[in-house]
Amino acid sequence: LMNYRIHLIHYVLLLVIIALGLFGFWYFSFSRILRFMIVSLSVFGYVGWGVWHHYIEKRLSWSIVLEYLLLGLVVFSAISLAFRF
Repeated sequence: LMNYRIHLIHYVLLLVIIALGLFGFWYFSFSRILRFMIVSLSVFGYVGWGVWHHYIEKRLSWSIVLEYLLLGLVVFSAISLAFRF
């Protein structure tokens, strides 16, 4: 039961990171530089969350870090290309 609560807290934190990123992207639609910063911070938050989560779970490896970095890079690149930062 305790492990379930800890996992729930971890994933709620991830949801908050993503939700704040989406809200900021929408709210600051008038500014390309602010959108760029929000996407950057959101991707950084996602990668940081992933590394932290796996570290806490004692399952962190270089392949997991690389996976989060690559997915973050793909998302950042796709958004940057779509919105022409």
